[in-house]
Amino acid sequence: MQFLTNPPLLFCDEPTSGLDSFMAENIGQILQQTAMRGKTVICTIHQPSSEVFALFDQ
Repeated sequence: MQFLTNPPLLFCDEPTSGLDSFMAENIGQILQQTAMRGKTVICTIHQPSSEVFALFDQ
């Protein structure tokens, strides 16, 4: 996935919905890396695995 613009805020409504655990963790890692680069990332997520949950910091 590529961002077409450089948004300061990224809002994701259940980005892991319908994905298997491997892909959900990959998406979580991508969102974490995006946040570490200084972007604000806001996500809603329901019943994440412990691995995905550990990627969220605040």
